[in-house]
Amino acid sequence: MRCGAAKGETSFCHDAVFYRTDQEFLGIVASFLEDGAVSGEPTMAALPQHHAAMVRSALPSTAGITFIPSALHHARPATTIKADQELFASHVAAGADHIRVVGEVPHPGVGQPWDGWARYEAAVNCAFAAFPLWGLCAYDLRTTPADVVDDVERTHPHITTVDGVRFDNDRYEDPAEFLAGRPRAQPDPLESRPPGLELIHPRPAVARHALAEFSRDSGVGAVELDDLIVAASEVVTNAIL
Repeated sequence: MRCGAAKGETSFCHDAVFYRTDQEFLGIVASFLEDGAVSGEPTMAALPQHHAAMVRSALPSTAGITFIPSALHHARPATTIKADQELFASHVAAGADHIRVVGEVPHPGVGQPWDGWARYEAAVNCAFAAFPLWGLCAYDLRTTPADVVDDVERTHPHITTVDGVRFDNDRYEDPAEFLAGRPRAQPDPLESRPPGLELIHPRPAVARHALAEFSRDSGVGAVELDDLIVAASEVVTNAIL
């Protein structure tokens, strides 16, 4: 079963599935992964360690399935998007005409802040649009807060039930509209200072290089700097388009 993209077409299918028991989780996730592996599709699972272990035990074989530790994969929204774009592009370059991935996005029910990941769930609808990808985001209703469920329903064009029934989601919102409606983040104290770097009509590569050089001795961590460079590159690219 494929999400709807015909062979040779590019399209991102972004689904959410809500489950209430471990059996429901295993039923939909194991089937999703097994179908991908049997079809010869690059198939990946970015799951917490205990869920990855459950899935491995439930599958007759894990051949053709790549398990990525969720703590590593879901470190930060911006770096996750960048890494996934590179990963999907590598599979397409190798000849893949369909890719599938299942993941569990962090939220307060598992001890992580949500706003950045809510924005991620909206943004990937555009960021991954060029890839022949089927992404399934699994949420445990035993731990997922109601406001997170509401955001998930508004950021996924499709819903898959634990019985494997897939349907268009009437609550889905255009990513730009969803993001525009998010509360504004509190300003960082750095924003009150004069700019330390000014560029006039730079190309994205110039902006990335200049920011990397400027920040070399700033004390900013490598992960945070990578996020900043990705964001600056996106801003400059969008300004040019």
